[in-house]
Amino acid sequence: MIKNFSKIFVFLIIFLFVGAGCSSVENNSAELPVSENLVGCPSITTIENLISSDVSFVEGGPFDATTFVYAKAKKQSGRLYIYISNKDFSISKLTGLNSPVKGEENGVGVFGLVFSNASSAVDVAIYDPTSGYGNSYWVTAEMYLPVGPNATNALLGMNAGQAEILAMNDSQVCGTFDLSSAKTKAKGTFVASFK
Repeated sequence: MIKNFSKIFVFLIIFLFVGAGCSSVENNSAELPVSENLVGCPSITTIENLISSDVSFVEGGPFDATTFVYAKAKKQSGRLYIYISNKDFSISKLTGLNSPVKGEENGVGVFGLVFSNASSAVDVAIYDPTSGYGNSYWVTAEMYLPVGPNATNALLGMNAGQAEILAMNDSQVCGTFDLSSAKTKAKGTFVASFK
């Protein structure tokens, strides 16, 4: 009886805490982006499937797809870059001259999507890896891997499937992807912040 009362008491305290408008408890973990500002988005970043027989991918792994929950975005030179990782890297580290995974242990990686729309701005739309580099609504994927002294950026050669930008504003972008090649398959969702 006392054990049940304790559980009920803890539940009530949590319920009252959340019900009073407190949405999080202060801790040292990174805050994951959620699509609170965008309509029609997935609720969080998830990778359901990330497998490859690419030599660098195999050497840099194994990778647990369920740990890829951090997403950041950057617009540069008319392209939109989405970085989905299993470690909370800063955007400056993700876009710096050195690989973000340089010096990391095996299993730490960054899955990247690159969206481009020829000479037009990247916008809310479906993107196809077969449309080709420099053409409208093209997407490709890459993976930063902890292989070698400077790490490796493996171009995954996606040539089937699609990726979709569902919504975008000045602070966030969200979407889905289901892409594959002869060696690689990747499927998931992203809610990425521009910071």
